[in-house]
Amino acid sequence: MVSIRQVIPTALALQIAATVGLMGYTSFQNGERVISNMAAQMQEVAGKHIEHSLNTYFEALTGIYHLNLSAATGSLDDRAGSLMMLMAGPNRDEPASTVANPNQLMQMPIWESVSQIKFASETGEFVSIQRSSKGKWERVENANNPDFKPQNESWYKVAVSADKSLWKIQRDSTSQKPMLTLSVPLYDSSNQRRGVGAIEVNLSKIRSFLETVTVSESGFSFIVERSGMLVETSQQNNKATQEMLNCLAGVGNLKDIKKSQQLEFRNKAGCPGPHWFVRVIPWGQSFNLDWLVVVVVPKEDFMGEIHSSTNYTILMCLVAVGVATVAGVLISRWLLVPVLRLSGAVAEIEAESFNPDSLDRVAKRNDELGNLARIFQQMAVAIVGREESMKQQLAQVRKDSEKLQKANRLSPTHDHHLQQLLLYSKQIRSKVASKNSVNLAAFLRKVTCFEGFTDLQIQRLIDIGFKKPLSVGEFLFRENDPGDTFYMILSGSVEVYEGKNNESLRKKSVGEFFGDLSLLLGIPWAETLRAFEDTLLFAVSREKFQVFLQENSELAGEIAYKLKDYQSELERRKQWLEEVGFLDSQDSFNQNPLWWMQQRMKDFLNL
Repeated sequence: MVSIRQVIPTALALQIAATVGLMGYTSFQNGERVISNMAAQMQEVAGKHIEHSLNTYFEALTGIYHLNLSAATGSLDDRAGSLMMLMAGPNRDEPASTVANPNQLMQMPIWESVSQIKFASETGEFVSIQRSSKGKWERVENANNPDFKPQNESWYKVAVSADKSLWKIQRDSTSQKPMLTLSVPLYDSSNQRRGVGAIEVNLSKIRSFLETVTVSESGFSFIVERSGMLVETSQQNNKATQEMLNCLAGVGNLKDIKKSQQLEFRNKAGCPGPHWFVRVIPWGQSFNLDWLVVVVVPKEDFMGEIHSSTNYTILMCLVAVGVATVAGVLISRWLLVPVLRLSGAVAEIEAESFNPDSLDRVAKRNDELGNLARIFQQMAVAIVGREESMKQQLAQVRKDSEKLQKANRLSPTHDHHLQQLLLYSKQIRSKVASKNSVNLAAFLRKVTCFEGFTDLQIQRLIDIGFKKPLSVGEFLFRENDPGDTFYMILSGSVEVYEGKNNESLRKKSVGEFFGDLSLLLGIPWAETLRAFEDTLLFAVSREKFQVFLQENSELAGEIAYKLKDYQSELERRKQWLEEVGFLDSQDSFNQNPLWWMQQRMKDFLNL
C-alpha cells in the first residue's frame, strides 16, 4: 500500500524539479536563440564592413588606372615616361606630370598593392613599370625578348574579347599566390583601339584588412572564388579556412549561392570541428568578379556565459529539490500526524480500547483537522457510551432470562413473562445492530429522479417518508395493482414474481428500490412482490411527495427533465400498459413519449 507520508513529499519534490528543470531548459534554449541572433547580427555588420571596404578598394584601384594610364597620351615611350615620373614619389623636386592630382594619388596607401603597370600595342610593342624586389620601380620592354608577344597574354586577350575593362584573378607563376589584374582596352581620339593597358595588384592589402575585422575571439573571415580558389583569409594558418571550404562544398555548388545566406555547421561527417555560425555574401558583380565573402564565428565564443548560467541553474534546481523534499516531509508530517491519530482512534474503538484523551492534542488545533478531531472525539465518546450501555443492558437481560428460566422450571405459569423478556431482548439486539443500518441518504441519491437533490432536500424526503415492516411471506402488492408509492429496502429481502404461475424472477436486497415510476406517473405494478424474510422498507407516498414538490417547486422541472431516462423502459412496457388500460392505442405517447410523461406527472401530482 502506498503511504501518504511518501506521496506528498515526493509529489512536491517532483513538481519543483519539473518546474525548475523546465525553466532551466527554456532559459538555455532562449540563450541559444539569443546567441544565434547576436552572431548573425555581428556577422551581418562585419560582412557589410568588408563589402564596403572592398568596394572602396577596387574603386580606388580602378581610379589609379583611369587617372594615370588613360590620361597619358602619345607613344608607349611617352606613357612609360609619365609613369616613371609618377612612380618617383610625391617628394621629387621635378614638377608633376600632366596627370591630375598625382601627389594626392601617390600618397594613397593603395599604391603599395600595385606590383606592375603595363602597356601593349596592337602592333606588339610592350612596355611596363614593375616593382623590384627592393621596392623600386623599374622599366621593362620586350626589346630584350623578341619572342615575347603580348597579344598572346591572357590579360590582353580578355580586354580585347570583352572590349571593356575587366578584373581577373589568377595565381602568380612564381609564388603561386593569387594576383589581380585589371585589363583595359586603349583607344585614340578617333575611337580606334591602340592597345591594352593593365595593372597587376597583389592581395596583401586585402589580407591586412581582413585581419583587422574582429567578429569574435576565434572568428575569422575569408574571400573565395565560386570556383573554389581561396582569394585571401584573415588567418595566418589556413587550416580552419580550408576546413570551412570543405563544409561549404558539402552544402552544394558555390555557384548556386545568389544572395546572402546564414548557415550553421555542426560537428558531423564531412564537416568536423566545432559548431560554426557562417554568413556567406556574394560580392564583385560590379567589378566583373565572382567572389564570396565568408564570415565565420565559432559558437563556443559565446557559450561561456551560457554554460555558466546552465551550471548555476542546475545547482539551483538541486537546491530547490532538496528544500522542497525537506519542506514536503515537514508538511506531510504536519498534515498526517493528526490523520494517523484519528485512524488509530478508529482501530481502538473497534478493539474496545479507545481513550478519548488521546485526541486532545489534535483537537486543540485551530484548523479543519482540529475541528474534525473534536467532532470525531464527541462521536467516539457517544459510540463508546452507547456500546457500554448496550453491554450492560444485554448483561441484565441475560441475568433476568436466567432467573426467569429457573423460575419457569419451577412454575410453568411464568411463560408469558418469559415471552415478554425475549421480546425485550430482541429489541435491545435490534438497537445494537442499528450501527450497521444502511445509509439511506446515500442510497436515495442512486435513484434517477432524486440524484440532483441537495443534502437538505434528501433529508426532507426522508422526513416525509415512513417505514413499512413486512413479515416472512407477506405480500406488498400483486401484479396489475394500482401503484402510487416508492419503496426502498432497509433490511431483509424480497422476492419478485411475474405471471399467473407466480414464477420467482429474482430477489431484491438492502439498498435496492422499486416504484419510482409509480410515484411519479401512477403506473400499475407489473410484478408481484413478497417478503422473503422479515423485511423493513422505506416508503414515500404520492400524497407526501405532492407536498414535498409544493415546498420545492424548482425540483418539478428537474424531475420532469430526468423523465427522459425512463423513456426506454416505458416503450419496452408499452404493450403491457395498453393491455391493463393505462395507455390508449391512440394516445399521444406514440407521437412524443417524453411530452406525454411530463404531462402525466403534472396531472398525477397536481403540479
